[in-house]
Amino acid sequence: MASCSPNSADSSESHVMSIFKMTKGSAMLKVKRHGTPQIKKFVLSRDLSHVQWGTPKNKGEKSVLTAQMTELMKGQTTKVFQNYPVPQRESMSFSVVYKIGRSLQTIDVVCFDKQQFDTWTSGLQALMNGFNDRKAIDELYKSGKYGDDIDNHRAPLSEEIPLQLMAPNGQQCNEDACDLYTWGNGSTGMLGHGENAEENVPKVVEALQSKDVKRVVCGTTHTVVLTNEGEVFSWGSGYGGKLGQGHLRDRSTPLRVATLKEMKMTTIACHEFHTAAVCATGELYTWGQGGPRLGYESAARKEILPRLVEGLEEHRVSHVACGLAHTLVCTKNGQCFAFGDNEFGQLGIEGPSISYEPMRAQELESHHILYVACGAHHSAVLSDTGCLWTWGDNRSGQLGVENLSFSCNPILLSTWPELRNQVIIDVSCGDKHTVFLSKKGKLFGMGDNTDNQLGINQKNKSGETISRVNVPTRIHLSAHFRASKPIQLSCGASHTAAVTESGEIFTWGKGKAGRLGHGDTRDRPVPCELDMDGKRVRYVECGNTHTACLVTRAWVSEDLVKNCMACKTKFSLVNRKHHCRKCGGVYCASCTSKRTPVLHLPGYRIPRRVCDRCYTVLLDDET
Repeated sequence: MASCSPNSADSSESHVMSIFKMTKGSAMLKVKRHGTPQIKKFVLSRDLSHVQWGTPKNKGEKSVLTAQMTELMKGQTTKVFQNYPVPQRESMSFSVVYKIGRSLQTIDVVCFDKQQFDTWTSGLQALMNGFNDRKAIDELYKSGKYGDDIDNHRAPLSEEIPLQLMAPNGQQCNEDACDLYTWGNGSTGMLGHGENAEENVPKVVEALQSKDVKRVVCGTTHTVVLTNEGEVFSWGSGYGGKLGQGHLRDRSTPLRVATLKEMKMTTIACHEFHTAAVCATGELYTWGQGGPRLGYESAARKEILPRLVEGLEEHRVSHVACGLAHTLVCTKNGQCFAFGDNEFGQLGIEGPSISYEPMRAQELESHHILYVACGAHHSAVLSDTGCLWTWGDNRSGQLGVENLSFSCNPILLSTWPELRNQVIIDVSCGDKHTVFLSKKGKLFGMGDNTDNQLGINQKNKSGETISRVNVPTRIHLSAHFRASKPIQLSCGASHTAAVTESGEIFTWGKGKAGRLGHGDTRDRPVPCELDMDGKRVRYVECGNTHTACLVTRAWVSEDLVKNCMACKTKFSLVNRKHHCRKCGGVYCASCTSKRTPVLHLPGYRIPRRVCDRCYTVLLDDET
């Protein structure tokens, strides 16, 4: 750990300036022990006695005395960072260890630029080494020579880096435990309800209620789930071995992928014929129908078990996306690689028609890529500055450019007039359409609109719905949708869905097989809110003909419940209320008489009071 010498004139002057800047305040990203990182304004007090932090609009909510600080750690080495890493900003991250009583705690921070990082790390180190020249700080304030030009608190990159992309593998961290709901076509068991029936409304996947689901991806005929513990479950069609279960049989209920049991996985992806998963150490595994889409040559026509993509062993993969016959990945240091079929230029490289080996997208070398998405034959990526590129098949206009049948070179869409001041935070590719979302909550779409999957509801002169859109076009939302801006979206083959910051979900496009979840099979030409009975949706994923979403496992307020949620008996002074520690429901003592450990709770080995239904689920899961 580097130390500073207060006796050095140059070093002392540098420390004075750093500490002066710290007293002006800086907005930085605070990584919490639980939940999504948040931007907080950190300020060092004028008397140098403590650092306080709060939201940029409010005064400090918490503070730590500088006398309590014991160590400065650069990088992301603490337990908090291990649970919620921000890999693309590791070189601009630091932690302060401080002592409360006999325990040690940490403040874990991500800076928005190198200048901010240098200011705070050098200043904090000086304070811990005994710097206490308050007179020098006061003189700088009195001189008036330095104004807002050194004030860092506006966080320049907070307008450029979407927070949802700063979570691991480009997806949002779930603050609360989540259940999985699915609906739509269930012909191969991909809904996970134990039968091959169609569902027109969202239905919970009961087999996973004992798990905390972190991520779900939907292929054409199968579904894959990732839990917060790093487990991978798959079900649906086993064609080509895409379930990774060691056979080709279909499944109608979730089953853990046994080959990956010894590894903690961090992100997953799938399409019609194959599946991919990334482990915590950055290795990529693929399986399913053989060919270049898997990233390696194989004599087997089907890979029925996950297999390591050796061509990426020297890189740490952070995110992956699957197309019909190609795969796209980005690494923790922002590089973009692709492999598979290149008939339409979907690999982003000129030359070979196929590539078994991962190939780097040369035109993106100077950009830090955070997020990748694949359609059937086209690709899209987002950079850390919120810029969007597309390439590949453009026969339906899905790249957002006119007069091109396809492009093997990434096309920067941020130069489009309507997008020049927009920071893009999410993008999703359907088979032939693309939809993306700006930080301001604006939705844009382009490509095939045969089934109203763009949600633009535009008519031509003949009064017919426009079947394709070649340029990014604004998707105008209802007044209710505008009241709570969208934060995440997903595209299926012919339908689209979006989730708002208040937990509402909207779907539109083709309604066949009930994939929109509105209780019927009608198409919806514009975004329509889905009735989730008051539940808060955190994430949505569209497959070809089915849909899935993650719903917060809610804690029901006792004030809202007058009768037991199971037997319906009325509560009284004698018949008292009890919470189920798993589902959060309110029940009578008789319906919550059993106790069992609940894995997602702190102290999970301690038996907790649960309702009869949850007890059965937990017991089945244990056996």
